[in-house]
Amino acid sequence: MGAVRRGQRGSTKARRAGVGMRLSGDARDRWTDAEFAAEWDRAADVGNPARAEQLDLLAHLVARRYRPGGVVLDLGAGSGLVAARVLAAVPEARIVAVDSSPAMTELARRRLQGTGDRVVFIQGDIADLSAVALPRADYQFVLLVQVLHHIPHPAKERLLTRLYSLLPADGTAIIMDRIGLAPASLAPIFGAAWEWEESRAAQKSGWDARTFLGRLAAKDDHPATLDEHVAMLRAAGFAAACIHLRLNRAVFVATK
Repeated sequence: MGAVRRGQRGSTKARRAGVGMRLSGDARDRWTDAEFAAEWDRAADVGNPARAEQLDLLAHLVARRYRPGGVVLDLGAGSGLVAARVLAAVPEARIVAVDSSPAMTELARRRLQGTGDRVVFIQGDIADLSAVALPRADYQFVLLVQVLHHIPHPAKERLLTRLYSLLPADGTAIIMDRIGLAPASLAPIFGAAWEWEESRAAQKSGWDARTFLGRLAAKDDHPATLDEHVAMLRAAGFAAACIHLRLNRAVFVATK
């Protein structure tokens, strides 16, 4: 991530303590809380062992399909981790980064402060994208990373329909998200699969199967299943498919 930023200095032990605060607390996400945002940023891969691999895939897809002059619309841009990966893969890319959390956007500004005018930050709620003042641009890509599961299904459908109208003929939407695990009768299998994932993870969460499933149940969000994601994308007009799946973490691509 480059040079150490203010607020990140200190011992490895201290940083791990910050991670532990997030993992040992409740499962709710408090994106407007600056301390929570900073802890999430430090431990984004913990509890999500597929994240690094899936971000590599996302950056690769953007790099392979990018055309000069295209703009990347990063919806739910968070702390700028995704934008940083895209710019590492495509240094000439321009990004419009939208997020509703001032705390996360401040982290993104710090992370991307050396990018000049290649990144434009906009505060707004993507669940109502029509109310967000997006700049006029040639949006070749729309990225939604760990975003859609926060949005109720009817609002997801409206958002995807809006994105279809926003993208040009060669436009691509890439969704990387936590999906709903179904049917519930397979919960013991899902739990066993999680323990296998955890055993291989570079960063351990310390969660056993019961904790993993309990945290999912405690979250106040709206994850769609794999089939529901594909159905909603196709209903919006896209040609869509899941191209990468690890338990409850999936990558979808959608084109016009």
